[in-house]
Amino acid sequence: SGRPIVTPQQDLVIGGYYLTDQRDGSKGEGHVYRQLYEVVRALDSGDVALHAKIKIAERDDNGKQIYVDTTPGRLLFEERLPAGFVKKFGHINDTLRKREFGVIVERLSDHFTKSEIALALDGIKDLCYRYATQSGLTVSVDDVKTPKAKRAILDDYEKQAEKVEQQFRRGIITDGERRQQEVRIWTDATADVQKAMETEFKALKYNPVDMMIGSGARGNMTQMRQIAGMRG
Repeated sequence: SGRPIVTPQQDLVIGGYYLTDQRDGSKGEGHVYRQLYEVVRALDSGDVALHAKIKIAERDDNGKQIYVDTTPGRLLFEERLPAGFVKKFGHINDTLRKREFGVIVERLSDHFTKSEIALALDGIKDLCYRYATQSGLTVSVDDVKTPKAKRAILDDYEKQAEKVEQQFRRGIITDGERRQQEVRIWTDATADVQKAMETEFKALKYNPVDMMIGSGARGNMTQMRQIAGMRG
């Protein structure tokens, strides 16, 4: 069984990450909307997915109608920002991570009144908590995926290490050179295993471990490498 993520700050970051993520091939991809209420209605009816790439109409500085690429989730997030925020800083065009949250808070602090800031932060908090819950994110041992290519990677580097050992036993290289080469070999092996692990995580849709690390809510890939890849 999974263990819920309950730390408030992590919940907020995970919720924002989940809400603003874009997934190719999601239901409703390519749909065009004129108003936010149309998007909300389509979400409620199941005609479009939260993470689908859509277009919404707006007016540019010259009053000309243009269409902006976005997702329903990003529009919901922008709705919680003060009037004028998007016009001043642009739309949310990427999946929000911990660092991006910091940038948004800094811009709010520098350019808006205290009442606007308080209202925006409360709205963001409530929205992100809601979608952190809706994501159903939990962590279980089954979410820790050891790369399938690990055995083949290690077998290859074992052969390289054995070759160095043979050279040392034959007197071709010194003990210092042997140590130096073996450190390089196993450093490269560790890097390759981590790369394979990251690729495997990315291939899994909404893997909670990848979401936690990718959003900046908790941990990093080096720590995950020690759990799912190799240690030492």
